[in-house]
Amino acid sequence: MKYILLLSLLVLVGCGGSLSNEQKKQLKEGMEANQIKKISEAEIMDAAFKLGRKISEEVTHAGPENLSEATRRLEAEHHVKIYPLQQGDSLLLQIEQQLIEAYTSADPNLELTDNVQKIGTDSLLYTVPVMEKVEGEAMQFKYALGVRMPQKEVILSINN
Repeated sequence: MKYILLLSLLVLVGCGGSLSNEQKKQLKEGMEANQIKKISEAEIMDAAFKLGRKISEEVTHAGPENLSEATRRLEAEHHVKIYPLQQGDSLLLQIEQQLIEAYTSADPNLELTDNVQKIGTDSLLYTVPVMEKVEGEAMQFKYALGVRMPQKEVILSINN
């Protein structure tokens, strides 16, 4: 019994309970990463535009032969849903239908831009119009690329 008590005392004294500088640094970084921070609505919308633009650019550059593979990879990597929004699609949400109407009814001389809308309480929808040149005419709306993003993923992308 004496030996167990003595051995336990030696182990406790030997450990000292101190952390190395690297361990202290990792602990501090972990605590900072888990701190609660207030993020404004404007910061969330800005991050949604950045994430949506990054994803849509990668989809656009994938090319038709690699489109489905690139879409699956991006959906898994960013935890989003990527899909086309086309006029006449009966499965579109009301907000998606309104966006399509806005894109299709816009003046052909105007340059259409990307958009971010809130969907419910925890999702955002990034849309970007895909245009095509019609022979002898101006650019014409073809469809919109939609990226539905959980707000959590958008917020997490702010620090990355």
